Amino acid sequence: MSDRFSDHLVFVDESGDHGLDNIDPDYPMFVLAFCIMRKEDYVATLTPAIQRFKIKHFGHDAIVLHERDIRKDQGNFGFLKTKDKKQEFIDELTAIITAAPFKLICSVIHEKSLRDGENYEKIQLPLEIAFVDKKSNSAGLQLADLVARPVGMSIFKPNQHNRAFDALRSKFYASGAGKLEGYGLKCFP
Repeated sequence: MSDRFSDHLVFVDESGDHGLDNIDPDYPMFVLAFCIMRKEDYVATLTPAIQRFKIKHFGHDAIVLHERDIRKDQGNFGFLKTKDKKQEFIDELTAIITAAPFKLICSVIHEKSLRDGENYEKIQLPLEIAFVDKKSNSAGLQLADLVARPVGMSIFKPNQHNRAFDALRSKFYASGAGKLEGYGLKCFP
């Protein structure tokens, strides 16, 4: 790689609604997921694994892997309505994510706790955030999309089994003692 550029790429995606006006009671979370990966690993490992996966399941690699569509069996993922097909698909995708050499850093906001200045600074927060369209078909952005909701659900419903989060646990940036909170995972408030 050139000395002009970093050796790493950072892919960021969100889960949840970034506004505070209409909080979803079923998922009152906003998660920013940062997937940090060496460029060499991105080119040699993640991109070919994602492309092989897409070609196997769709016959081409132009599909954008979107967590919500996969979870709800919508659009191009309608074939996942069969339990066995969905299980095979999820197992393979989980294996790719587990094997991918990246570090994960997430910020999680409990939206209900940020009403009326109920936050660390005791101020009303004007959250207005813009994000890049997922249609760019970047393997890294799709990875960030796939990891964000499982992290949010692990905080929102900590006692509910979360296989996806279990697969991500080793990906978080952590202290030398393995502590995630305050290192690779920060929850607000």
